[in-house]
Amino acid sequence: MMRRPGRFFGQAFLAAACFALALGFSLFGRDDDPREITIVQPDGTQETYILIGVGTTSYEGYNFPKDILLSQPSYNENVAPGQVIILSVKDADIGDEHEFGLVTGTGGEDNAAFTLVGNELRSNATYDFEVKNQYNVRISASDISGLSIVKNFVITINDDRTEDFDNDGLTEAQEEDVHNTSDLDDDSDDDGLVDGPEVTIHNTDPTKADTESDGMPDGWEHVNGLNPLANDAAGDADGDQLNNLVEYQQQTDPQDADTDQDGFTDYAELAAGKSPIDRLSLPLPAPNVPQRMNYAGIVKVGTTPFTGQGKFKFAFVEANGSTLWSNDGTSSNGSEPQGHVTIAVDDGRYVLALGDVSLTNMLALPASVFTRNDVRLRVWFDDGVNGSQLLSPDQRVSSVSYSMVAGWATNALTARELARPPEVLGIAPGNLTHAPHVRSLYHVRAPTGTAIALALRALGTVDTFTVEGLPSSLTFNVVSGMVEGALPSSVGSHEVTLKATNVYGTSSPFLLLLEAE
Repeated sequence: MMRRPGRFFGQAFLAAACFALALGFSLFGRDDDPREITIVQPDGTQETYILIGVGTTSYEGYNFPKDILLSQPSYNENVAPGQVIILSVKDADIGDEHEFGLVTGTGGEDNAAFTLVGNELRSNATYDFEVKNQYNVRISASDISGLSIVKNFVITINDDRTEDFDNDGLTEAQEEDVHNTSDLDDDSDDDGLVDGPEVTIHNTDPTKADTESDGMPDGWEHVNGLNPLANDAAGDADGDQLNNLVEYQQQTDPQDADTDQDGFTDYAELAAGKSPIDRLSLPLPAPNVPQRMNYAGIVKVGTTPFTGQGKFKFAFVEANGSTLWSNDGTSSNGSEPQGHVTIAVDDGRYVLALGDVSLTNMLALPASVFTRNDVRLRVWFDDGVNGSQLLSPDQRVSSVSYSMVAGWATNALTARELARPPEVLGIAPGNLTHAPHVRSLYHVRAPTGTAIALALRALGTVDTFTVEGLPSSLTFNVVSGMVEGALPSSVGSHEVTLKATNVYGTSSPFLLLLEAE
């Protein structure tokens, strides 16, 4: 030991240390050197001593603390702040007292997660094992002589296996020990069904997306009314000639033969290379759909026929209010388009072709306008003085003449038909019962004697239909185009020729194949 210059009162360092409090001394060590000890006398004089040699563990009978001990190495998760770990010190000096502190530096990265109160290391947070399961803390212990020791600890968090961390209805113990599922993911197999209900309600395997291995996920089968516990891939729940597996692969509704409600079965659309989930993707036999429609009308302001440059806006709207087409493409759900079409009006009369792209703010007509069952024309008119007003009522496309009134203006259309012959597009099942027998727009096949009902679909206005080669067991309605009855009782194929006629002419022949097997 080396002694620094200064006055020293007392016989020996040991005696000074032992009776420091009685004599009014104070004894402390330098923070930056645990081997340097300073004694301060009541009159303010100091004596500083330095322990010689690295590794010195005692000084004239005073021993450095040898170890810091914990009453336990962990806290429990999901418990409010205030859990306690008791600290103690292993020290050769019997009866020595110790003061504890949190020390910054390597190993003390998580000191902020704890609070020291005396010899208690207290939790100051509610710990979550799944978020963080161990904390690094650095603790010092100093005895009354100022000798100290610093030690790093890893405090672990005990997992509460009775909790349901992912809120799927199963405890962590059940998930890990019984079902082999994840307690961090409520749908371990990503099949669309939550793990808990898979076990307790559906009786499906929560670790296997397709319990029965039929190619369709359990969740999809459950949502679409199929049985996830049975191999029903080959079934055809809606009778549209597409089995359930194909319906899943095409993302169609296995309970609805016409998923997109466009009047064509899912099978017919797929057979024609069209999308069964897109109402605008239709199985038309040829791209000969006209892109314009002749239109003529009379418009009055009050009771006086209007003359001048009228501003018109047009939209074709379905019965449900959705817009199929508007003159500038800006209408949504039947709303008024933004742009107008300027048309010359003479004594209230005007004529134009809807879809005539040579006109400003006029787009071509889509095929959907001609293939929907219930399409209505909506018209707005602006005379340049009174502003744009909606003419009412909306009128069906199939109407020939009608009047539209909006208080101060009237608009009578005198010609709205397509100025061309109709075209037979194909056949569709009359109802879902007969859907399995319609193999395509041109082909019907079923066992002999099977009852069937078929509906002809045509483009354009049709006055009458004609048929040639129809078996005698079937009847044909020349107005509605319905074919009803039963297939012949003997096996064989029958070629049926169909035509549609209106005032502009007769369509090309359409060949339908009826096959009794």
